[in-house]
Amino acid sequence: MNKIFTLSFLLFMYAAASAQDIHFSQYYASPLNLNPAMTGVFGGNFRFVGNYRTQWGSVSENPYVTFAGSYDMRFDKGFVPYDNFGAGISIFRDKAGDGAMSHTNMVVSGSYLKVLNRFKTQYLSIGAQAGFRRYGIDYTKLQFGSDYTNVGTEVFDNPNFTVANINAGLMWYLVEKTGRSLTIGVAAYNINQANVSFGASNVERQDLRLTGHLAANFPVTTKVDIIPSILFMKQGPHTEANIGFGLGYHIDKETKLTFNAWNRTGTSYLRKLFGDAFNLGVRCDYKNYGIGVSYDINFSDLDRGSNNRGSFELSLVYTDKAKTKHKTLNCPKF
Repeated sequence: MNKIFTLSFLLFMYAAASAQDIHFSQYYASPLNLNPAMTGVFGGNFRFVGNYRTQWGSVSENPYVTFAGSYDMRFDKGFVPYDNFGAGISIFRDKAGDGAMSHTNMVVSGSYLKVLNRFKTQYLSIGAQAGFRRYGIDYTKLQFGSDYTNVGTEVFDNPNFTVANINAGLMWYLVEKTGRSLTIGVAAYNINQANVSFGASNVERQDLRLTGHLAANFPVTTKVDIIPSILFMKQGPHTEANIGFGLGYHIDKETKLTFNAWNRTGTSYLRKLFGDAFNLGVRCDYKNYGIGVSYDINFSDLDRGSNNRGSFELSLVYTDKAKTKHKTLNCPKF
């Protein structure tokens, strides 16, 4: 294409993109990206999580692609009996659009899980993350309108740079022997609000991202569970709300199918409320494995170009089960 962007549109898009975080529709299957306090919250020795997301392939020749992976473990020790420590590492890489704008994030996580009652059904978890983010852009792949030839073009004099990243979170949860559970958490990402400008003389602060999430599991029969969930995020002038509902079916003691549906709404940089997408997904949990597939049906103003096609997402979770019963932590299943 001879004219991909005007200069003003480029500046806005890259400033907005660099200031915002990634997100997954299957947020429950990317726990360390949802809340650092989720580090070590699982009933086993260690957990591996992988996520893949691609979007806007119907709008751009170069769709946005995100990969994420995490590994965390739980230590069956704390300051008092039945408390636990958690530790882990999380990495993601995001590549966006014609300018090959890349965003790589790596953090180490730590958490402490405090038991709140003698029945070991309630826990309070506090977690923190520290690491780095690296941004990059290949401006040679961008094409500017000829109207700007005589007035100069934008100079990206800082096309690759690295900044520190600090996050923290808090979560309370209840798990009963009946299978009923409730989880409430809050988290803050980009606490240090680093400068993420591609211009060496400019300042573009990474906006603080505040997250609140709630999920529950209600068994209605021995075979069927109802799983409502809410996720709310705010970053700078942008907000996003996901309200969802899941229906879980236990095929046998080791196999469960869950069908999910979420509605995502948000506010734009002009603080205008808009509907964004409807997400449908299915997840299969079998023994130590969990595999999820979902698709976003876009119905925002961009649907004129996307024809309602949004994003495809895939998740994989492997949890190594505890070898002895006393080392099994009572926790909700995400």
